[in-house]
Amino acid sequence: MIFTSDVPYYVSLSGAYYPELSEDDITLEEGESKKLKVNGTRSGVRWSGSKKSVATVNSQGVVKAKKPGEAVITAKCGEYTLECYVTVEKKPATYKAIAKKMKAFARKNKYFEFKTMLEQNSLYVWLNSTYGTGIESLLSAAERKNWSKLLKEYQALLKEY
Repeated sequence: MIFTSDVPYYVSLSGAYYPELSEDDITLEEGESKKLKVNGTRSGVRWSGSKKSVATVNSQGVVKAKKPGEAVITAKCGEYTLECYVTVEKKPATYKAIAKKMKAFARKNKYFEFKTMLEQNSLYVWLNSTYGTGIESLLSAAERKNWSKLLKEYQALLKEY
């Protein structure tokens, strides 16, 4: 037997209501922001963060991602303490950022030149050694030391992206 009714019914809830944070766990990229809210409270909320170098929070609950890492944002309202775990990820490199760093590197190092190439709708950026392999044998001891340092710096730049 199925019972149906067009008459609305109401449910009354009683008891304590606990405040809740809008998010328990968020992931942001460097520079991004997200507003957190506390639902179920009329009292004021005090916001704080565990690692200001990673993420900060203002008095309105807006979290700002600073640098990669993890932090905990805490909201205190009355006797309750609520936490949101924040993970900040490194912002993906853009062509402009990569090109800027590589151009600067090439400008200050006479052994390298900056080149770009558009091929099949992909843009390639690289530093090309104008001297090629075997240059170490043509350099003085001081220049060889500098050349090794330049190669390490160049390799570190490539690993960054």
